[in-house]
Order: sequence, then C-alpha cells, then structure tokens
Amino acid sequence: MSIYPGKPSQTADGKYHLDDAALANSMALAIEKEMNDLFQKMKGVPIPEMGKDDRRILFVAIARGILGYLEEWQQQFIAAITIDDTPYPDYLIRVKEVDLNIDMNKKE
Repeated sequence: MSIYPGKPSQTADGKYHLDDAALANSMALAIEKEMNDLFQKMKGVPIPEMGKDDRRILFVAIARGILGYLEEWQQQFIAAITIDDTPYPDYLIRVKEVDLNIDMNKKE
C-alpha cells in the first residue's frame, strides 16, 4: 500500500471537490481526524461544520507538500541501517536506494 496525501476529485463538468471519497485512506484525512479530535479536547465542543471545505484544502495542501518533499528527497534520508538482532555485533547494511512508496495521484 502506498502513502497517499489526498487530492481533489474532478466531476464530469470539470469542477473539483474534496469529498470523503477523494480523501479515503489519505494523510489529509488523518490530519482532519486529528484536528477534529484535538479541537474537541481543547474546546469541549465539536469542530464547526463551517469552514470544513477550507480546512480540507489546507490539509490536502499540507499533506501533498510534505509527501512531495519526502518523495523528492527520499534518497537523502537513509544512508545506512543498523540491525541489532543479528549474530554479528554492529552489522551494517548499506542502503543504495529508498522508495517511500508515495502515490501523489492515487486512482479511485
């Protein structure tokens, strides 16, 4: 399964929208759920429906920016991995390539 940020769906008439289907299994949906939970905990009331569309635009933009950056720079993140559970102490494996499996344009 790839990491998916979320993206607007396009209707037949060319308009874009961010409905639940467009955000299914996405980082943006996870951000939205955390925002709703934190708002409830901090304010003692559910987050208002007003502004939901604008918040979703923000969450998708944040998720796409973060994952786009990670995808672009993924080779810089891991140079070597140390595996502790081997018969050889401090066994070092060099990693030549990393694929974070990010799908910026997940198909519905």
